Amino acid sequence: MVAYDWSHLDYKKHTKKQELVTKNKKGNAKQIGYDLQGSLAMDEKGNPLGALAQKLGNK
Repeated sequence: MVAYDWSHLDYKKHTKKQELVTKNKKGNAKQIGYDLQGSLAMDEKGNPLGALAQKLGNK
């Protein structure tokens, strides 16, 4: 079994980084940061076996 998660890492106050992702949210709010995707292998009882993948995206 594999669990997947997509999260947004917020870096609004980190003004030195040029490659940050900017996305529009509901209303006028913006998300500025990185997208993080993680995959975790689990046994049949749901216990974690280990990380399969992690990807930090800026596109």
